[in-house]
Amino acid sequence: MKTNEEKAHELYAYTCQIVSQLMYCSSKLREEDFAKVTDEMINLVSVYEDRIKIIKKGD
Repeated sequence: MKTNEEKAHELYAYTCQIVSQLMYCSSKLREEDFAKVTDEMINLVSVYEDRIKIIKKGD
């Protein structure tokens, strides 16, 4: 089982990743189909939420 420190590190790394992906999506909002990009952003947030639940649960 992972320690809280290991879980925190994993969540920190994953948070950095999701923020980067959301920023990239935000940069595409003016150039691409708004609905498509916002759907992609919603999906990213949903996946992030699921991942947090997995990390919190402890594998």
